Amino acid sequence: MASNISGVKLFCNMQNVVDKRPITADIFLNDYCNNKCPWCTYARYGERNGQYMTIHDFITYSDILRQNGIKGFILTGGGEPTICKDFDAITNYLESNNLTYGINTNFNIYKEISPKYLKVSLDGWDEDSYEAQRGVRRYKETLENLKRYLNFRCKGKTSVGIQMLATSISDIDKFYEAHKTLDVDYMNFRPMESTLHEYYNKHSERDILNKLYDLQRSDSRVIVNYKWNYLRTEFERCYAHFAQIALNQRGEVMYCCHKPYEIIGHITDNDIWQKFNVAQTNMCMCDVPCRLSGPNKLYKDILAAKDIEFI
Repeated sequence: MASNISGVKLFCNMQNVVDKRPITADIFLNDYCNNKCPWCTYARYGERNGQYMTIHDFITYSDILRQNGIKGFILTGGGEPTICKDFDAITNYLESNNLTYGINTNFNIYKEISPKYLKVSLDGWDEDSYEAQRGVRRYKETLENLKRYLNFRCKGKTSVGIQMLATSISDIDKFYEAHKTLDVDYMNFRPMESTLHEYYNKHSERDILNKLYDLQRSDSRVIVNYKWNYLRTEFERCYAHFAQIALNQRGEVMYCCHKPYEIIGHITDNDIWQKFNVAQTNMCMCDVPCRLSGPNKLYKDILAAKDIEFI
């Protein structure tokens, strides 16, 4: 996987775009977590009842998704995926069947897996900063897990990155200095996502972006997350909603991975694709920016194009 999200990936999946079929499936393997992040979307909206997706159900759901055009699975979401009781069985199934998957994880628990990408939400640079961002004191063990995995992984097969929620220049400096010697493929610095970009109505991003671009010039592994380009970009509707589908641990289809409370139906429903294609949402409740900001802008521009005979 590339180390960043990009709207232009729609062009690499034109048949899915034409057919209005999703390209990527976000799979929530469970609804519980071993971190207590104060800004967590899923803790804010969802109940946590200790539910998880079994390997049997995962196979059933993934077969349906693949039959409908899904090309990649992301293990992520409503809880920490690595602590799902069937996590090992699910990743073994994906790898033994040569299915493309990535994982977003806090990596507090060490796993020897071979996804296309492994993105570790690290956020802190010592125990205190880690606890402030992630609610637990597990920085040292996470760093050791990461170092161990970097020695295990097949370089070139699995892209490994670390991620930070970047809200201050001093924190960016501390995070970078603490991890610059790690043999990671990228360091992803992402912006704050908030309902109708309320965070950036109160905070300026200019100095932070200048800092990130300075770092990027000296270290190509530094990724200025593409969402920084869409901090205040709102849409009247989610134009590229079709590009991703999100399932919770029960196999229910959510409107998107940021709206676990908004259920469209179940992936096994006979009419789920009709429901999925006509689903709408209240954009006033959307986090801005989001991963579909780029695809939304691109697809909106395509739909609005006139005089298409002339380039």
